[in-house]
Parts: sequence; C-alpha cells; structure tokens
Amino acid sequence: TKAAIKTMIFREEKKLNVVGDLRHKLKHYNGDDNDVTRSDVTTSTDLPYRNLMNSFCEKDAALNFLPDKNQSFWKIIQLCKTNLDKVVAEMSEEELSEWYLYENEATYQVLDEITRRTGRLTKCMK
Repeated sequence: TKAAIKTMIFREEKKLNVVGDLRHKLKHYNGDDNDVTRSDVTTSTDLPYRNLMNSFCEKDAALNFLPDKNQSFWKIIQLCKTNLDKVVAEMSEEELSEWYLYENEATYQVLDEITRRTGRLTKCMK
C-alpha cells in the first residue's frame, strides 16, 4: 500500500533500519543529568538528545516500565514536571524531532520483540 511504501522510505531516509537494538537505551527522565551539552549526542550511550531533554525534567517526569515481560509497555509522562518553556527555547525543532523519533523507535522495538515472542499484538500505554 501507499502508506507502507511511505513508511519504508521514511525509515530509509532516517536510517532507522540500521540503528540496531535501542531497547536498552530507554530510561526514566528524572532531571539528574543536568550537566549536558549537544556533544552528548555523539558520545552518549543514550538515545540522541536524551540527556539534554532530561536536563529540562524534574524527578519522575517520565517513567518507562514493563510490568510483565509478556505484556504491554507503559510510559507514565507528567508534563507538569518538564520545563516546556526551556525545551522550546533551548532545543531546535530538528533536535526535538530526532529525540522523539528515537524514543519512539526504542519503544516500538520493545513492543515488536514481545509481539514476535508471544504471538500476541502488544501495545504501549502512554
């Protein structure tokens, strides 16, 4: 279908088919990595711009957890604990877009692995 072809082209353009396994890079956002720079994008073992985004967060701003290894992945996001004014002021649209893209890619890699292993469609609750 057209949608599938557009998705394949998008994934190729963004090099999502070659990034490898990102599942282990999903972490909570607790605001505890406040001394960050954009150079962390290339040197960090985290997702791109994760440390920068985390610097705008308070404790427990976003939590990722898998209560059962054979069921849904959960994200609890408390926007009131993220300084969105700083996000807008200090991150470019491209940086924010790349952070969001890789955060979602890592999340869906977890869901895909569970779906393949169990044979049951697995969803993310946000």
